[in-house]
Amino acid sequence: MDDDFNTADAITAVYELVKFINVKVKEGFSKKTAVASQKMLMELCAILGILQDNAETEEDFEKEKIEALIEKRTEAKKAKDFAAADAIRDELAAMGITIKDTRQGVQWFRG
Repeated sequence: MDDDFNTADAITAVYELVKFINVKVKEGFSKKTAVASQKMLMELCAILGILQDNAETEEDFEKEKIEALIEKRTEAKKAKDFAAADAIRDELAAMGITIKDTRQGVQWFRG
């Protein structure tokens, strides 16, 4: 039983996978590939019992993308590049996101 599961090698493999994913993220992973890689990594971590409860999900990934687009739109509006701001608004709408500009900032919701 000393080497049946070989936890050290399994954790090393997870670490190598994380390094590989990080390289690919810097190269510009597609969303589909990033989500699939994340799912595989999370499954491996769950098997080993090292899964964190606060790990990002596909929904978190999507939320970060939405917030990044909203930030770009805000910057475009400040620069008076209304065509770019409108294009970003349209991109968000195509994702099913409705935005509302308020004095406190931009609010967004699905639908």
